Amino acid sequence: MPPIVGSSDEPRQVEVTPSRKRKQLDEGTGPDKKRATKDSDIDGSAVIKTSESNDEREEKITEKDPLELGFGHDDESDEDEDEDDDEDDDEDEDRYDKDEIDENDESLEEDFEDGSDDYDDFAEWPWLKSITIRIKADNSVDDSPIGFCHAKLINREPIRATFYRDMEEPTHDLSELAFHVFDRWGCLKSKFRDHPVKKGTGIWGAELDESKFLFIEGLKVNEDNQRKGYGRKLFEQAWENAQSIADDCNFAIVLASHINTRVVEEKAESLSPRDRELFYTGLQSAAEDFWRAVGFRRIGSTSYFAYAKDPSHASRSISAADDYRHPLSVQSTSSEDDQMFPYDKAMSQSNDPETLELLKARLLAHPATDNIWLSVDKYGDNIVHAVAGDIKAESLSWLLQLPFSSELQSSRNLKGETPLERLETWLESRRTMRRLGGLTIPMSDEFGSFTQAETICLQLLKGLSNPTPTQLARLAYGCTCGECVGGFLSPRLLFALEDQCETHHYQLNGMLDGSMMRMSGPEWCDWNDHHFCHLDASIKNNFKTNKSLRQGFTNIFGYVAEAIHAKEVPTAINVLQYADGEWPPCTKNYLQRGGTVAAVVLASFDGAMSQDQHLGDGEHQAVYQDDIDKLPKCRNDGEFVFASRQYRALEGLPAFSNAEVETGNTW
Repeated sequence: MPPIVGSSDEPRQVEVTPSRKRKQLDEGTGPDKKRATKDSDIDGSAVIKTSESNDEREEKITEKDPLELGFGHDDESDEDEDEDDDEDDDEDEDRYDKDEIDENDESLEEDFEDGSDDYDDFAEWPWLKSITIRIKADNSVDDSPIGFCHAKLINREPIRATFYRDMEEPTHDLSELAFHVFDRWGCLKSKFRDHPVKKGTGIWGAELDESKFLFIEGLKVNEDNQRKGYGRKLFEQAWENAQSIADDCNFAIVLASHINTRVVEEKAESLSPRDRELFYTGLQSAAEDFWRAVGFRRIGSTSYFAYAKDPSHASRSISAADDYRHPLSVQSTSSEDDQMFPYDKAMSQSNDPETLELLKARLLAHPATDNIWLSVDKYGDNIVHAVAGDIKAESLSWLLQLPFSSELQSSRNLKGETPLERLETWLESRRTMRRLGGLTIPMSDEFGSFTQAETICLQLLKGLSNPTPTQLARLAYGCTCGECVGGFLSPRLLFALEDQCETHHYQLNGMLDGSMMRMSGPEWCDWNDHHFCHLDASIKNNFKTNKSLRQGFTNIFGYVAEAIHAKEVPTAINVLQYADGEWPPCTKNYLQRGGTVAAVVLASFDGAMSQDQHLGDGEHQAVYQDDIDKLPKCRNDGEFVFASRQYRALEGLPAFSNAEVETGNTW
């Protein structure tokens, strides 16, 4: 295999920066660098020292490993998925830029040795188990370790409802893993299972949603002891320890990435820009080669790799050579007269009307046959990708009227995204998270809607020339099924709400008429007080002595169910039409005494959340899974807080009522 430009015959340096506690990031201590793993396993023997919180043990391991890895690939190489530019963090969490430069190589080892074996830095997170492995050379007179591996055993079940928030707290590495690979419930993002390009080899799916997993945060072998099998032994011991703690740990995950140390930077400085890029991709390839040799395979098109415990898993049948690899960045493909991509920084930073004038002046100077119209940047983005990504609705509208707009719209960039998909990726990022310095803040429950300009860009790229108000609402609220009622209530979410209303109506009636059990007014109130969270105290007290009020409250559950079944947003106007002609007028009495339709609807939201598979006990899915599977999937599925906020806005209600604040029922 020919060497990558800038490489040498000296052994590759295996260095992986470990994670930092969140307090280190907040205080500005510890190097905020990414991991690197570059090792070739041949053979070797070692003493491995294990730290699992307060437990320690040492064991002698001698093993022969025939693998010898190359430094890079002949014709393909992988590029890092992250982009450190703050402007692009929100736009796309997995760009291809290089890692930050580590100004102090020695700090890597210092970070690995941070903390003592008799103290668990992560004890405050009971769903996480920290595992540390230290390895010593067998025949060395020096007793100090020659390699380290830091890993975290993750149990997602206790934190499903708050997965993003909880994973963000312990370390930056866990936060990046959570937001890049998983959705807010700790399940593999659908694009890495279903997208024609982003699914990669397609070997990872719903199995990654379940069970505990081991996350390798840091692995380092000193330079003098590389290519001797120590890197493999470190992982194998970490995996063995994880299995001894939890036999239902079925996967290991790692971010395979290199780091730009001072030595690497010095080598790269003498190279041309293109050779420097090849040099860096060679380093990246070496890191990925190591993990593939150990048995890891790429998760979709991410920079994360996973290892499956099950020997029959599909990943075990994919050879290292057949694993998915990121495409190389490309050069501009514009005309010979102008080698620059037509969309420049000035256009990106201008407002939409100014950008449109600049685009016209730039592009209309070239004939329609000129390559500049279909040119791409180094990420494979064409002009429509770029304009849509910057939310320039007027400019986008003009571009889509060009004769070759269909070709531009169907073109995929290096990440396999069409312009529409790139826009959707950016909007999803904005919907779910916000970067604040070194922190990533979960934003899913705070999402209101996309802006008017963002909605127009979606409309244009989806080809909706004369959208109805309902279609526009669905675009603005992030609906992906095309059936959300009011734009935000997905079929599956509505089904959960309807089930709650019908169930409560039946049960409350049974307690009133004695068909289920006979109760006095105070007993009825005590039994059902969990339904009263959104009612004022005065009417709750009147329930004890006024059966008509109790009946009116009960009746509204039935009317809300009727409105939902008719695919209507259960606003007061829509619900009360089903109460016309009611006699005796219990519902009217309930409303006149201070009761509301919203109190019933919001109580149904509470009940649906308590039985949801991620937010509650999962009873709803357990009982109705076959019925749920018949309904279309949507991005708004399970977004109860978001949906309830939109409902409150429609009814002119504050985000949270005084009663909810007093009881702490603010989700």
